[in-house]
Amino acid sequence: MLGVDERRSRHPSKVIKRSLGVTITFKKAFIPKILKNAKTVTVRWGIVKPSRRLVLIESEGLIYGEAEIKNVKVTHFSQLDEECASKDGFNGVEELKSALKRIYPSIEPDDLVTVLEFEVKELFKSPVPRDLLFARAGRLARLALARGLYASAGERQALAHIAAGKDVVDASMLAGVPVGRVVEVLLEARKFELDSR
Repeated sequence: MLGVDERRSRHPSKVIKRSLGVTITFKKAFIPKILKNAKTVTVRWGIVKPSRRLVLIESEGLIYGEAEIKNVKVTHFSQLDEECASKDGFNGVEELKSALKRIYPSIEPDDLVTVLEFEVKELFKSPVPRDLLFARAGRLARLALARGLYASAGERQALAHIAAGKDVVDASMLAGVPVGRVVEVLLEARKFELDSR
């Protein structure tokens, strides 16, 4: 799926390895650029391997939409270039490196970084609290099924997957329904949940 070059740093003990789960998290200041497609790359310290192609865009506990990881490249911090800086929404490579040093104060020129290129696939009508799509999703899906809040067999299938423990992205993909539509149904179920309190 995604090829990752795992070249070693001169300081192997400093190589950070982690995976990217169902969300890709950004600082709040970057969200406007992402929403306008002015930021289509993010640079993360270490080797980051996405566990999936489709992820949710998150900032400060809010989910803004869905993105597709298009490309993954591992390089050295010192080898970041102008093209990467531009795609990351910066005016130049020095501005990008300066921002990364503020986020990762101990990063060094020879350290490995992962450049994740992404494309926004869908934006939600408004940001959705993370807990609604994770901690409360199963309960809300069961409520939506019980109340018949779905408009199609695909939506019903997505809700059944969520009620059975799948995350919203996987359930949407399995049922062939846009994530945003499933989120709308969960939000509708939340209204019923709030009314019953």
